[in-house]
Amino acid sequence: MYNCNMSTSNEKTVEAYNNHIQQYVDGTTHDVSGPIKYWLDSIVEGLPYDARIMELGSAFGRDADYLESKGFTVDRTDVTPGFVKLQKELGRSSRVLNAISDAFPDELDAIFANAVMLHFNGKEIEQVLAKSYISLRANGRLGITLKAGDGEEWSSMKLGAPRYFHYWRPESIQPVLESAGFSIVDINSSAANGTEWLQIVTKKNTKDEDNYGNI
Repeated sequence: MYNCNMSTSNEKTVEAYNNHIQQYVDGTTHDVSGPIKYWLDSIVEGLPYDARIMELGSAFGRDADYLESKGFTVDRTDVTPGFVKLQKELGRSSRVLNAISDAFPDELDAIFANAVMLHFNGKEIEQVLAKSYISLRANGRLGITLKAGDGEEWSSMKLGAPRYFHYWRPESIQPVLESAGFSIVDINSSAANGTEWLQIVTKKNTKDEDNYGNI
């Protein structure tokens, strides 16, 4: 099974977000359109409106707001207490959840995480994928976005505080997802503000289920 301890890099990244909530809100588009809209629509395509959907890293709630405008209900979570507080001030329900160390609910229909798993190192992303697999129902959806590239780095762009980034290519993340028990539904690449992004939608593969979720 996986080790559920946060790394120092993840702790420092969470601290950067918690100390710069308003900078993040001001520096992030509040519009859901283009590739992100397509990605979100793909995650919930065919799901009933009473589907159990959890978001990792809701931030100020933009993506959850969009899905709820379509008739769904989203379990909004974030590791950063400042974002949870902000959403509650906006009249939305949200709760603190650490994707690495905290338990996930059972019997979910979909999990999505926009610009979250790019802050995890290779071992951490394997841990979270394993937890996601266990949490999802048969054929449940997992949607993630990552920054395209190679290697890893610390960057103070956007927040003025260092955050850890791990970059991926389609050919490098696909075997990681498949090893965790997910089949690729769609991988889309798009550019925004000079950055190439990967929007990925997967489905829980229930074949040989006992061999998955134990990374």
